[in-house]
Amino acid sequence: MAHFDSSGQSSHTAGPSITQEKSADGLIPARIRIVLAMAAELDRMAWSIVIDNQSDMELVAATSSSRQLIRLLKLHSPDVVLLDEVLLDQCHPGSLQTLARKSACRFVLVAMHQPDYSLEPPRISFLHARLLKGVSAPELLRTLRAAGAASRGRDASALASSSPPLLDSLS
Repeated sequence: MAHFDSSGQSSHTAGPSITQEKSADGLIPARIRIVLAMAAELDRMAWSIVIDNQSDMELVAATSSSRQLIRLLKLHSPDVVLLDEVLLDQCHPGSLQTLARKSACRFVLVAMHQPDYSLEPPRISFLHARLLKGVSAPELLRTLRAAGAASRGRDASALASSSPPLLDSLS
């Protein structure tokens, strides 16, 4: 489980990427490696608990800093980044897009409201999905699993628990 210091940074460190059980085809699927990037400590704590309780997911790092987020992405090479609008707005306009293009990492944005992103499509064109902040844990987990499958080049529809909710168009 992640532990947070007074600055809001997670002391959660990456552990070995292990899985609990073999799949039906006998292969051991890797856990979905997730970086959590949210400004509010309560949001980071709540979602870290939800993610930590999933046997197929591994929270490799959490941060409230856009600068730290860039370092964590380069250090951990996660499958998925779950971020909020505050950190998205704090990041240099091209930094996340560049990292998304150079890696298989998928970005899932948790937004407070449904803004009209059609006015600035380059800013959000790299996002895999956008969910509203009040999203239920099961819906968020389905989306994280689908993003993790996409990161690994797998068809999310082939995974029984990975069918994502229908998301609005981002472009």
